[in-house]
Amino acid sequence: NAVATCLLFLGCAQDASDVSPGDWTLLSPNPKLLEWKFKGYYWYGNRSTRPPIGTALCSYPYLRACTAEEKNDFISKYALKEEDFRMTLVGYLKVPLEYDDMKPSYNVVQKLRISAILGADGGANAPVLLGHCGGPSSDDTCGMTTTLRPEVLKHFTLFGIQQRGMSSGYPLGEYPHPEHAVNVVGKTFNGVCEGKYTFQPPKNKSKQYSLKDFTECECDLTDDPTIAYPEPFPDPADEKQVESWFAFSASRDKACYKADYWKIPVKVPDGIHRYNFLDFVGTQLLAMDLDRFREAIGHNKLNIMGWSYGTAVGASYMAAFPQHTGNVVLNGNVHPGPAVDDYYESVAQATRQGMTKLVRICNRQTSFLPKKTLDECQVPQKDEVAFFNELVKKIEKNATGASPSVFSAETELGGRYTLTPAMVYHYLARLASFTAESQKKWVDSLKTLILLGSHNLTEIKQGTVTIFDQACTYSDGQIKVRAWYEYGYCWPVMFNTQETNDNEITSRAVRASDYVSRFTVDGAMDSYRRLARKYKPVEVYLANAKAGFGLQTWPGEATPVMIGFRAGVRPVIVNALYDMSTPYTNAQFMRRGFPDGVLMTWQGVGHCVDSADYDPSGVKSCNDRLFKYLVTGVQPPDGFTCRQTKYIEAKPIESISASQPLIV
Repeated sequence: NAVATCLLFLGCAQDASDVSPGDWTLLSPNPKLLEWKFKGYYWYGNRSTRPPIGTALCSYPYLRACTAEEKNDFISKYALKEEDFRMTLVGYLKVPLEYDDMKPSYNVVQKLRISAILGADGGANAPVLLGHCGGPSSDDTCGMTTTLRPEVLKHFTLFGIQQRGMSSGYPLGEYPHPEHAVNVVGKTFNGVCEGKYTFQPPKNKSKQYSLKDFTECECDLTDDPTIAYPEPFPDPADEKQVESWFAFSASRDKACYKADYWKIPVKVPDGIHRYNFLDFVGTQLLAMDLDRFREAIGHNKLNIMGWSYGTAVGASYMAAFPQHTGNVVLNGNVHPGPAVDDYYESVAQATRQGMTKLVRICNRQTSFLPKKTLDECQVPQKDEVAFFNELVKKIEKNATGASPSVFSAETELGGRYTLTPAMVYHYLARLASFTAESQKKWVDSLKTLILLGSHNLTEIKQGTVTIFDQACTYSDGQIKVRAWYEYGYCWPVMFNTQETNDNEITSRAVRASDYVSRFTVDGAMDSYRRLARKYKPVEVYLANAKAGFGLQTWPGEATPVMIGFRAGVRPVIVNALYDMSTPYTNAQFMRRGFPDGVLMTWQGVGHCVDSADYDPSGVKSCNDRLFKYLVTGVQPPDGFTCRQTKYIEAKPIESISASQPLIV
């Protein structure tokens, strides 16, 4: 039966319980568990004197490795030093679908791609450091570029893992070398809809486009013909629109969950059992996959640097395998749960703090709006909160009026695409991204809001089109489609397998596995109403988009992850005070779960603590301590705060001359 089971899928899982860790090394791993498919090199010399060695071939951090022969040619041709080259390994880790050897699923093998770069000091014997960039969506390549700090690159072998279901960040056939590709294998979240999209259907002026014109994927379409397809950008203050989205999300997730693509047939004594791949993608399984890698290479400890969702990965590994845990940094902390509605509210909390920071940025200026705007604008509010509220009311009034809205733009097909308050809220989700560590995201967001509040039609249109282009443009490197302009329909935010506020099917399947509680549409609406009584519309919108629609009503059962509640491990937990994706309160919850851990605080902005172009010396205080801890194990004092020394500056925008009156 075991042989028949394996023939139906990829192969049989191997029991490595009798293997002593000391028998295997990184260069010579347990072949039953890990097989390296490529061995190459990256040049780590001084980048300011980088020789012209082709299209980034052999150069870190571009991740285009060179072979041993190419490396030797480069050394000879450009007089490079052998010691400036570091070995990289890429291969496959073999893991069971489920770590229960009493189940047939234990004999179903998954192959997960692993990438590693050897440490300069210890080479193959250097301690290993997992880099996980979050998502859930990052692949194994991110683990090798998660930090460029010299002391870390010197001390550790950096490695990354392709989490179950994740695609590669590189095109097929290119990584790690165009002639020696090691591709991601098996089922992926993107693979379920491959070949089922129509990004550029024929254009027809008399046609009103809908989601069905752009996709035939079962993960995008409902399983019930009576369920209506809602418009993009549901108004968080409109219960009917919100309920329509909950019903739509529940229906299409049910259709996606039932898709044949996910089915794994396995022979059992009484016939064939079809496992659903989506039931085996949770973070707890990833923690066990990581320990299998540790076992395969004969190491006693794993060190971990987790960003965003990577904090759940690090925390779950510490809880499950404290005896094999080394130094762990949790940066930008997810909510530890336990339920989907706990995570739901944490997003609203994060948004509130982000919006508060926008106000504080304005408060630090001599004038939020130029006098000309205050005198002539229809929203003559010097108070920032009043300005935003009045602006939202004005946009809503225009959107629902009989005349064309001034907050609109003409489409290629001759119609008009109109801005709504929900689109503005969607635009502000950009402040929840990793790039929000930079002041540019915050200043640009303020500029867009001020343009919308202008008295001048040219400025209003500029702000309006900025929002349309951000939300409604699709680009994959080969084609670029301004969906709102070309079709009058914003399909990029409707696809279930595309990144939309961190709640596409990739993220939702993993988080739904991790968090308990499931709701009917009525139950989800009760959660929404509780949130709407407590939070502002912009905060509710982002909570719905990121952690509400779909996640609350996911059809699969949870496989709850244990995040924290483990003594004897010594992580450093760090968070920005104004993180619009993972609020600072999450870090405090995480700290409570690890009695021997410490919490460090950055007073600045952005998702995770890394850079701050407005205050590099302030954030350096945190970074230096983090990386010292990784290398030495010396924790900073619990409660240490890295204080800001400078603040984001957003100088008032001078309005262009008032050549046109504001039409409301």
